[in-house]
Amino acid sequence: MSDANRTMNRLVLGLVGVVLFALAALAGWPAVTGQPLPGLSLLAEGLDRLGLTGARGIWIGVAVLTVLSLLAVIWILTRIRRHEPVIIDDEDVIVDGTIVRDLLQGELAAAPEVAAVSATVHRRGRRGATRVLHVRVQVRPRADLPSTLERLTAAVAALDATLGTRVPLVLHLTTGVRSALARARRVT
Repeated sequence: MSDANRTMNRLVLGLVGVVLFALAALAGWPAVTGQPLPGLSLLAEGLDRLGLTGARGIWIGVAVLTVLSLLAVIWILTRIRRHEPVIIDDEDVIVDGTIVRDLLQGELAAAPEVAAVSATVHRRGRRGATRVLHVRVQVRPRADLPSTLERLTAAVAALDATLGTRVPLVLHLTTGVRSALARARRVT
């Protein structure tokens, strides 16, 4: 899921939550004022037929809408991507994700087509059993992708040799405003 889709998803879910909270407040209006809401006489007649009249029916409606709102908020909060600072956590060795990022930046510092390197650690798999390094490399527009991939492969091999183990990772090559506006690097 891209950042734009994720943002739109959060906005829609937030809007649904606000609407549900507003409906809960509207449902509580008669209990506070003692008068039904204007224009909702059909709803009042339906509640009378069900036997949910007066404060009892209103409080049941408020409770249902509040529970639905809380479930929506809980669902939103459980969908937040969890970042993990540690990529390797053996008994004797703990390697932080920023160290891996710095190692990759050092390997790719001489590459003129690379504008920036970032790395985050995510938990993947069943119950987050596997830690995966997500490396985002911003390349300049019209960069030579085969040579960039060769440099990245060499940088990952150097990373594995430095750490003494293969790190599960995902490489993400991207361009954007930052890479387009970055100053050109001179390699002498």
